[in-house]
Amino acid sequence: GKAPTKVPMFFHSSLGKNFTSEEDVKPGGAWWKNFGLSETFYKYDMGYEAERGVPTFKLGDLNEAEGEEILASIISHAKAMAEESAEGKPVKDLVVTVPSDA
Repeated sequence: GKAPTKVPMFFHSSLGKNFTSEEDVKPGGAWWKNFGLSETFYKYDMGYEAERGVPTFKLGDLNEAEGEEILASIISHAKAMAEESAEGKPVKDLVVTVPSDA
């Protein structure tokens, strides 16, 4: 179908972690243990980018995105919403907070 299994969210704590094989993103694998929410609660259709060693999210039949790409899309959409609510004034700055244990 055209819609992904789930829209990726709540995965930001897994960015920058080392996942070494496709087995890590399968149900019960290291990615799911790090994610903290079980695959029965929040099912994603996952893939694995071997060259970079990162999990990917399968978004439909032909698209796969890495976590950084998804966060960039979220930030871009937030910028568009901010500019719309600011009556078209450009948004130039962004503050991203990172928890101390990251």
